[in-house]
Amino acid sequence: MKQISSLLFLSITLLLLSASFLHSFAHNNTNLYQYKIIPLNKKEPHGTKVLAGVANVRLKKVNPKDKTIQQGIAPLRYKVIDFYLTDKNIISNQKDRFIKYSIQKQQRILELEDILLRTFIVEFPSHINVLDFCKDLLATDPNVELAEPYYIDQFMDFPNDPDATKQSVLSIIQAFQAWDLCKGDPDVLIGVGDSGLNVFHTDLEGAIAINEGEIQWNGIDDDNNGYIDDYYGYNFAWLADGGIDFYDNLYNPSSTHGLDVTGIIGARTNNGLAIAGIGYNCRIVPMKVCQNASSDIVYGYQSMIYAAVRGCKVLNCS
Repeated sequence: MKQISSLLFLSITLLLLSASFLHSFAHNNTNLYQYKIIPLNKKEPHGTKVLAGVANVRLKKVNPKDKTIQQGIAPLRYKVIDFYLTDKNIISNQKDRFIKYSIQKQQRILELEDILLRTFIVEFPSHINVLDFCKDLLATDPNVELAEPYYIDQFMDFPNDPDATKQSVLSIIQAFQAWDLCKGDPDVLIGVGDSGLNVFHTDLEGAIAINEGEIQWNGIDDDNNGYIDDYYGYNFAWLADGGIDFYDNLYNPSSTHGLDVTGIIGARTNNGLAIAGIGYNCRIVPMKVCQNASSDIVYGYQSMIYAAVRGCKVLNCS
């Protein structure tokens, strides 16, 4: 990735700490593809990309001894359009699970939850330079702790050569020797944020982690985790892909990138078919982070939080 923001790093840290118990408000109610994707620096059109008129903002923690809210010198006008987390569905509210953590980890999770609860996505006039907006907001509003562009990542290049799947890399990384020691565990979930894939592919049979708390395709958030119909995974770009179903195009994307990556990680091994996935018996949680016919990863942040909700121990962001 060309740019790793502080929010991105925070999300990864929280993912590793909270595993399956973090719940998010990332319902994907806002179609972020309605905002124009632009280069951060006009002089580098092929450099880092951001959303125009959109930023990540985090407020400072309120001093419990002083509940007064300071007024900025010249507060900029912006509108909150989405949240990463709310106090409704967070790990610390799930007492029966939260108490299983050590005191040290509980404290760290509470600290990270507090940070994400104060972090949200805002919209401002698109004619304003993104970096200028962030700089001015930090300078004029004493309540703001962080203001940064909404960075758009890109998929790593994946070769289309037919022999690329001959998998000489398995020997290079000593996968065969590793499998002698451990062949993976179905309870180890690997989150794959990518372009989506056909979960019914023959070499992925049994490889996709089913969300047992969800009833397949009934249009209801059965397990109340904030994601409708996330039976096989979640399509964050469903609105950009036509807004018909949450699951539509997660399984029939226009790009094969997601299937290629998922196959390398989780194709069933020792089943007599096609290739051998490095994860062997581990299972995959697919997350579609871009709309069809696009390589602009708009929902990378949200997918990381969802991976935590689903209990992923590993997250692939290629």
